[in-house]
Amino acid sequence: MDPLLAHILDAAGRAPSAHNTQPWLLRWLGAVLEVRVNRGRCLPAADPSYVDILHSLGAMLENVLLTLAHLGYTPSYRVAENMDFDSPMALVWWRKSKEAPPDPALYRMIPIRCTSRLRYFPEPVEPAALDALRAAVGPLCALHFLTNAEAISEVRALVAEATAELLTERHTAMELREWIRFSSHDRRWYRDGLTAACLGWKPWEAAAAKLMLSPAVLRFLTRWGLHHTLCANVDQQAPPAPALCLLMVETESCAARIEAGRCLQRLWLTAARFGLVTHPLNSALDVSSTRERVLEIFHTLPIQHHVNLFRLGKSAAPARSPRLPADEILYTNA
Repeated sequence: MDPLLAHILDAAGRAPSAHNTQPWLLRWLGAVLEVRVNRGRCLPAADPSYVDILHSLGAMLENVLLTLAHLGYTPSYRVAENMDFDSPMALVWWRKSKEAPPDPALYRMIPIRCTSRLRYFPEPVEPAALDALRAAVGPLCALHFLTNAEAISEVRALVAEATAELLTERHTAMELREWIRFSSHDRRWYRDGLTAACLGWKPWEAAAAKLMLSPAVLRFLTRWGLHHTLCANVDQQAPPAPALCLLMVETESCAARIEAGRCLQRLWLTAARFGLVTHPLNSALDVSSTRERVLEIFHTLPIQHHVNLFRLGKSAAPARSPRLPADEILYTNA
């Protein structure tokens, strides 16, 4: 394998994605990299408009661009104007750079960055970290912070409320269950999805969740309005954190959404530089009954569209998410 391709595949495979689906396919053409969407790794119930797919592609693209720049290349890229499963969503090409490589700080965070769903330590996020995050935001995006404890508590409660509401949507609930790996006996445990370890579940909690999310039990609970009991523990659905962040984008075009994904990955890599971890809480934005209040709390502008709501802080070391082997994200068909 070409050493450059090996570096690219490693960096691309470490990008974040909704439910850890890793929905990208890469085709190596020597001096060009073709990026496609793996249709079988989409979330048609949770992400019918494919914005999360586009954000994931953007995050993966950011890792690839950082890697090329670090290895002494000047990268360029072009993205598709519309979502199309039958065509490349992005093309990346490069040439040898005559200039010194850029600051490697973000590149070095690619294997370090991680999601932590654990309880965060109460220590406030240092101002230098917040300033660095602000500086990492691209021109199409806006980043909003929330550090007031009372406001954070309200948003966390809205996350729990929204999660309960999403459980009433049968296809969304079943899709989530399909991507949860409740036990290491699951043959997919080391490949993809949300493992019980990454979710911070003890074995008995994973067993209980598997039972409660089974179609028959969930149907019974929602029929009698008992599904709210599954999400009653706010500390479990949205554990405390010293800060919440909301990334917004100005337009909803395909290109803007991919750029928003690049921006989101830069934010999370920047956070890792300061020893910080993150945890998406997007359920509060996915439900109309909670979305309006969340946006009001963050004082967003009407012209902005939400990208990602996430916790920010420090925690104990979380379990790492599994990753697909490189040969499964390498697209070789003509």
